[in-house]
Amino acid sequence: MHAHGRAEMFDEPSRLRELVSALSAHHEREQPHPWSLDDAPADYLEPLFRAIVGFSLPIERIEGKWKLSQNQTAENRSGVADALAASPAASDRDVARLMAALP
Repeated sequence: MHAHGRAEMFDEPSRLRELVSALSAHHEREQPHPWSLDDAPADYLEPLFRAIVGFSLPIERIEGKWKLSQNQTAENRSGVADALAASPAASDRDVARLMAALP
């Protein structure tokens, strides 16, 4: 998938803190004791924020392709789809349903 747009750079500390906080919350959410920015002292975070350049990419156009093992044998596709269908991850099961819909 390719996203097209004009990147916007920023280095405002409050905006960087908001971004890093959201990223940390997303990636830590399944940990037994999720880490957050509130767990770190300000004198640790301030130099980090000075070293980060944030960016956003307002998407103007998306181009994508579905790659669902179309180039594989029916047997291989079936094996992949079966494994994805048995996954505990909903996104894997969604892909299995897409694969099953292929001719």
